[in-house]
Amino acid sequence: MVKDGLSYRDAFDLTSRRRACIYPNVGFQIQLCLFEKLGRDIDAVDAVVADGAFDISGEIAVSIRKTLENAEEQLENMFDDESLADDAQRWTDFGYFVQNCREYLGHVDVGLPLDLLNMAEDVARKLQNLDQVFDGEGVATAGRVGRVLAVWHELQAGMARSVDALPRVDAGYASALDRDLETSSAKRRKTG
Repeated sequence: MVKDGLSYRDAFDLTSRRRACIYPNVGFQIQLCLFEKLGRDIDAVDAVVADGAFDISGEIAVSIRKTLENAEEQLENMFDDESLADDAQRWTDFGYFVQNCREYLGHVDVGLPLDLLNMAEDVARKLQNLDQVFDGEGVATAGRVGRVLAVWHELQAGMARSVDALPRVDAGYASALDRDLETSSAKRRKTG
């Protein structure tokens, strides 16, 4: 991103074209987006984090919620356009995100809101049962993704029920990536 002056999305696309299996941990992706949003200014990033305007657990929760909402929309669209049942790529992309969450967040309690965990459980169930209504390569992929999502959900739900669970992230947290961020760092250190 810095060396070649690429946006996060362009850097991700370039890297994945060269190595298709890449998928950086969700938290790191969010941090890269914040870095880009703040003009690649390290001091601005430090200031936003220090001011508490950026909460990584809240950002992860927002990212997961948006991704689950997107999956639900794709499920609904399948009822309007049955040809989507053969589109495995849309579920493969979602699967990368879900697998990433399972790998990096499967055994780490980040305080995800309980309503978000309920939503994940619901989406996992819908994906796993999709083959009751449709046939196709996309449906088979969606079912596999649903099974991985169910495993991740169970891990997160178990941690949420634990006596030493972290406090839950405020379900109304607004992503720093979606709002204006003011920084007051006196010294500016721009990379690149």
